Amino acid sequence: GKMMKALQILEYGKVFNINKIPIPKPKSNELLIKMKSAVLNPSDIGFMHGIYGVIRPKTPVIAGLEGTGEVVDFGSKFDKSVLGKQVSAFTNCHKPEFHGTYAEYFTIPKDQCIFLKEGTDHQQASCASVNPLTSLGFMYTTQKNGHKAVIQTASASQVGRMFVKLCLKNNVPLINIIRNQEETDNIKEIGAEHILNYMEPDFEEKLQAKIAELNPTVCFNAIGNDVTGKIFKAMPVGGNIYQYGNITLKDLGTFYPEDFLFKQKVMQGFWISLFLDKITEQEREAIYDEVADDLAPQGEGKFKSLIQGEFPLEDWAIARKQYLKNMTKGKVLLTPNQVILIYLVS
Repeated sequence: GKMMKALQILEYGKVFNINKIPIPKPKSNELLIKMKSAVLNPSDIGFMHGIYGVIRPKTPVIAGLEGTGEVVDFGSKFDKSVLGKQVSAFTNCHKPEFHGTYAEYFTIPKDQCIFLKEGTDHQQASCASVNPLTSLGFMYTTQKNGHKAVIQTASASQVGRMFVKLCLKNNVPLINIIRNQEETDNIKEIGAEHILNYMEPDFEEKLQAKIAELNPTVCFNAIGNDVTGKIFKAMPVGGNIYQYGNITLKDLGTFYPEDFLFKQKVMQGFWISLFLDKITEQEREAIYDEVADDLAPQGEGKFKSLIQGEFPLEDWAIARKQYLKNMTKGKVLLTPNQVILIYLVS
C-alpha cells in the first residue's frame, strides 16, 4: 500500500521520530482524513510525555490528538457523500483504534468528527474540537445542574476566552481568576467583568466578597496549585469544582473535612473525552453544530483561537519550543502535507 510520514512516539518523553508508515485503512465506522493542519495543545505535550489519560497506547504510536482535513476515504457504513468534506476531529487515546493526527493521513470514527461549513478557515478548523467543545461542555454542565453563577481559572487561555464569551451570551455571571495584568487586559477586551488576580495579597478577601455578591456554585479549574484549595474553601455550601487540567503541575493545596462533610462541596474531574461519551447523540450533534456554525465564514467567531504560527511536521520540536515559551500568545499548528521547498543557492 501507499506510505505516509508520521511523527511517532517510540518511547514516551524520550524518543520521537518522523517515520514512513503505511496509510491506514478506515474500519466500517471510520473515515480516512487527509490532514491539512494539526494543533499542538497542552494535552498533546502531556500525551507525548506519557502523562495524559489513564492508558498509554503501546509504542510506536503516532502523536497528536486533534486536527483538521478532508475526507478522502470511508468505511462500509458510509457512502461517497462524505468525500471531500472538511472536518475537525478529536481523537480519543483510550480507544484501541486510536490514531494520532501528526501524520499525512489519519483514521477516525465519524462520531468524533465535526463536519465544517464550506470555506471555514483551516487554521481555526485545526483547533475546532478540544477547546470549543470543552467550553460548551462547561456551559452544558452549568445549565444542566442549575448553577446561576460560575468561577473559572486560567481565563486568558483559549478555553477560558471562549467560556468568557459563552457566559456573556448566556447571561451567566462569571468570576475570572488570572495571574497578571497582561491576562487581565487579554480578557477585559472581550468583555470579562469580574476579574481577580491570585498573585495579589488580598486575593482571598476579594474572592470572598465576589462570592458573597454573585453566589457561584460551580468552578472550572485548570491551574492546579493551592489556589484550588482557597477557592474550594471560599465557595458556598454545595459548591462544585471541576478540575480539567493542571497548568502549574503543582498539588491542589489544603482541603478541609467540614467542606465535604457539612457544606457538601464536591471536587471532581471534567475530561472532554468522557463528557462526549456520556451525553446523548442528539446533545453531541447539537454541540458539534454550534461549533461548525460559529466558525463558518458568516459565523460569530466565539470559538476562534489565537494562532501564533504554522510549522511543517519536520519542525515539530521548534514548534513545541515556541509554544511553551508563550502559550497565551496562541496555538501553534503542524502541517503534515506541506511540501518543504529547499532553495539551492548557487
